[in-house]
Amino acid sequence: MNEPALPKSLRWLRHWRKTLTRMGINYAQFCLIISTKLTLANRSGRTSLTGQKRPRKSKRPARTLLWTFLGNLLIGALIGLMMFIPMVLFSRLAVLFGFLFLMFFLTMLTSYASLLLDPRDRPIFTVRGVSDRTLNAAKLTIVGLFLLVTMAALALPAAIILGLQFGVLVGIAVLIAAFILAIFSLVIALFMYMLVLHFFDGEKLKNILNVVQIGMAIALYAAGQLPNLLGPDVISHMNFNLSLHFVWWEFIAVPMWFSGLPLLAHGDIGSLSLLFTFLSLAVTAGLFALYLHNAGRFEQLLEKLDQSSDRVAKAGWWFKLTRRLATRSRETAAYYTLGWRQLQSQRDYKLRVYPQLAYAFILPLVLVASIMRDSAGSYLNHMVGYMAVCLIIAAPLAILNLKFSTQPTAMAVFNYVPFGHQSRIRQSVILAMYMRLFFPFIVIMALLSLPFMGLHAVTAGLASTALTLALTLAIGKISLRGLPFDQEFAANQAATNGVLNTVAVLVGMLLPFAYAFAGTILFSYWFDLVSLVIFSVATGLLIRSNRFA
Repeated sequence: MNEPALPKSLRWLRHWRKTLTRMGINYAQFCLIISTKLTLANRSGRTSLTGQKRPRKSKRPARTLLWTFLGNLLIGALIGLMMFIPMVLFSRLAVLFGFLFLMFFLTMLTSYASLLLDPRDRPIFTVRGVSDRTLNAAKLTIVGLFLLVTMAALALPAAIILGLQFGVLVGIAVLIAAFILAIFSLVIALFMYMLVLHFFDGEKLKNILNVVQIGMAIALYAAGQLPNLLGPDVISHMNFNLSLHFVWWEFIAVPMWFSGLPLLAHGDIGSLSLLFTFLSLAVTAGLFALYLHNAGRFEQLLEKLDQSSDRVAKAGWWFKLTRRLATRSRETAAYYTLGWRQLQSQRDYKLRVYPQLAYAFILPLVLVASIMRDSAGSYLNHMVGYMAVCLIIAAPLAILNLKFSTQPTAMAVFNYVPFGHQSRIRQSVILAMYMRLFFPFIVIMALLSLPFMGLHAVTAGLASTALTLALTLAIGKISLRGLPFDQEFAANQAATNGVLNTVAVLVGMLLPFAYAFAGTILFSYWFDLVSLVIFSVATGLLIRSNRFA
């Protein structure tokens, strides 16, 4: 019998043949699905206006994985530099796994959730005799491979630095704990998806799925920030000796669980390190076993996502108001409406972008809460009015994903309908995205800052709106090419999303925090008004430039 073909980078899977067979997975079909999906992903090119794929040289899976590794390794190096901060080992591990959890979970939700929740595979493969369990195992292997490479790149520099500082065993334990963290993140997401798919259907399912993703992103980030939110002296009161005294938050501070194994490798054998090690291993193993038992059912439940509704989306007052503000002609209003409707209907876009937007909203709130707790009555409380600019963190990913659609050939209509220029469509769609996703959060944050800043919150909110809008248009002008919604999303593009995610969070925070800090220190109406004028002029120039593009 011929050995099933696998890419060279995945031939190590042959060693798992017996294990996979005992789990009820058809090994030959498993290998064929993996090879086929990777080949299609690596060949995926940009859809032309006629609906045909533009030819592009196929990349080998190993090359795609290598670029994924190298891109995330740069981010891992930045995280590793934080390990030189003079702190005790536990504090360094808490910082490390907090960042790893944030970056990895965000990458998984925004880049790979739409691949895991793709309902189109089952109708294609099951009619050819592929079992649900085999199909699910193949999809998880592809996504899991990219995720493990991502985690390895993010954790390796910090593991090397800690290994040199505290011993080789600590470095190895950090890598092992990071891989356990990756498995935990993937499994808890799959488990939550399965619960939602089981209890809901129809349009309500699609809405609840987005809410659950945002809820998971916020809840798990807040869990990792519990020591910071509860007070600066929390860690100093933690019990590292052998005793039965535990604190309630230790059981829900999920990212900190994974510091247990490196602490044991360092020789810190105490109640806390044993508890954290037990929780990280037991909860991960329990959720993984529970999911494997229901893996086939997961693929069946995905068919609910193909259910459509005959309910017609109504044009609400917010849509009408923002369209009037953002457009100046019937042509651009039509393109704005197109972008708004696409953003309403594109489920995969919501899966990839909304968690990043949730993080961009919750990150400044957590920071402001910490500042206000530690400096009650201080001038630093004024920072709350300027933190809306941090929403720009989500802009690069939101704009990049405007390229993708589940029906990319639909944009071929613009090959036959005359129009001024593609840049007008791009800009109108970007404006619709900004007004739909970013502007409401800016309004909310301005209202939240009113009790602390009074009328100053209004001018700060207007200036923040002008800044974020100018930056969003500039990012769109640089990164978005061709028509929006004219490509199909694939695994290799998910890897690009992941790298962009981490870069946006780490680097994208610099300008917003610099602006927020300047506004906090100066705390002047003149600063807000001058900023408003400058960024409004920049926005006007960016919009006007499309008339001559």
